[in-house]
Formats: sequence, C-alpha cells, structure tokens
Amino acid sequence: MSSHGVMEEMLIYLRRIAEALERIEARLPSVSSPSLAEVSRAIDELSTVQVAEVEPEQAEGPQAATASNRLIQWLEDRNIKVRRYRVLPPQDEPLDWFARFLGERFDHLRPFYDEWKRSISRQWEWFRIYMKDFPPNQISDIAQFAYRLHQYALLESFNYAKSSRTLSAKVVMLPDIINFVTGGWLERYITRLAKSVIERIGIDANNIAIMSNIQIVLPNQSDAEIDILIGNEETQIWLECKTSEEYQPSVEGWKKISRYLRIPKERSGIVLLTPPESPQVSEWLESQIGMTVLRLNEVSTFLEHAFQNIE
Repeated sequence: MSSHGVMEEMLIYLRRIAEALERIEARLPSVSSPSLAEVSRAIDELSTVQVAEVEPEQAEGPQAATASNRLIQWLEDRNIKVRRYRVLPPQDEPLDWFARFLGERFDHLRPFYDEWKRSISRQWEWFRIYMKDFPPNQISDIAQFAYRLHQYALLESFNYAKSSRTLSAKVVMLPDIINFVTGGWLERYITRLAKSVIERIGIDANNIAIMSNIQIVLPNQSDAEIDILIGNEETQIWLECKTSEEYQPSVEGWKKISRYLRIPKERSGIVLLTPPESPQVSEWLESQIGMTVLRLNEVSTFLEHAFQNIE
C-alpha cells in the first residue's frame, strides 16, 4: 500500500476514535472544574524534570543543548550529580499571581502571612488577625489577598468583621498549599522576578536557564538541594530562600554547597524574610558562607547587577 493510502486509513481510524469519544463524553455526567490546588499540582508535575542516567551514545545531539542542559553540565563538571529540578514554565501558573502579590506587598501582608504560616505549621484549623491599628491600604491588601485565596480554594473560608476590623480564616491542609505557604511562594516570586529582570535589561532569555528545587548529590556523596540557579555554562547566579526566622540550621549546608559551586558573593545570595537586625551579624554570616545576605526588597537590584555579567 502506498504511503498516501496508509495516511488515509490512519485519518479514518482517528476520526472514528474521535467520534466514539464524543459519544462517550455525551453520556458522562458533568464534572466541576478543577481546583487551583489540582491545577497547580498538575503543572508542577509537568514542569519538574527528573534526570535519568543514560549511556553517552544515547545522549541527545547538540541541537538539544538548551540553557538548562548546559547549566546541568556545568554542575556535573564539578562532580555534582543532578537528580531532579524544576524549570520555570514560559507562562504564569495559577499560584504565580499569589506569589507575586505577596512578594510585592509583603510589608503589608506580613501579619496575615505570619499567622497563615503558623497555622499551617502547627496544623491549626483557624487563624485570626486584629487590624484595628492598621492603615486602610494595608487592610485593603490583606482583605483582597484573603478573598482571592478563598476564591481559588487556598482558604476554606474567611470572614472580615468591619466593626472590629478582624479577619478570621480557615486553612486548607493540602500538600501543595503547605509547600507554597512554608516557602514555595518565595521561590516562585524570585524566579518570576528574575524573568522580568531579564526582559527589562534585554538579555536573550533563550540563553538563560531559570531552575529551582534542584536536588543534587555532592562530590562527597551527600544529598543537598539548591533553591534557585540561574544562568548558563559561562555565568551563574545562585539564590537560597528562607522564610523562617531560624536560618542558623541552614548555614552549614550553604557553606558545603558554596565550596563546590564557587560562585562569588556578587552572584550568590541568601534571601531572608527576617534578616539579622545587626549589620555586624550579616557581615559575619556573609564571611562564613561567601554569599550576600539579602532582604526581599533588595533582590531585584541584586539580580540586575548580577545579570550584567551574563551577556
């Protein structure tokens, strides 16, 4: 049979399958739209890459050498094995709006965030915020944030009592929401911020990989994780994120990774939501790990300066 005849048979076969599926779908009861949690979980699975070990002759050709491939190769050149990582999807994900809103207005939203995170961490069902002394624009931001969280099922319910200026909310205990609240939002915010900085200063985005949650095995065979790594085989930017006030337990791990990555402090930083109050403590911390201690509102400027070395 000619190739043309084979194609015609395939088209007829596919058309019959499509018609059968339409008949089946017509008999099925309607289902509700997926929740934000379900959508974000599916997207996370799609954008998470598990690195499989392949023989050299099975490796893809040079045309597949994307920026993320080259960044992984840079790690492997340092005898760091990459097991799993997440690439930044080209389009915004459902949770990105919440990460951006929280990151851009964190000073206003911090009282809400702190209570939300505390409730998640301690498995409390409800939390409450008293906003009697808050300025109107802060109350507005918190109420808007809570309303959208409830609208997208990240909060089971919430109520704002205007007379007492009290907001109460019931939390949702799903794994992806817990991850988002306890630190995932900060990584989302910073990776999207990095993308916007790249666009603003005119760097070719195809030449820069933005990767997060990189699970690695160090040369000493110990497991570790890099929060965010940006760049290519020539220049790299490394960021660690900490939403907890207790950053001290992470210092030894940062030092260990820093010794192998050897990225200068001008291109490596720790983003602390609660940085040390004393400049002397920040300076000591920087000297210990060879990284810059950053407040949330300093990340954009830090990235702009760091990106000047990546063209």
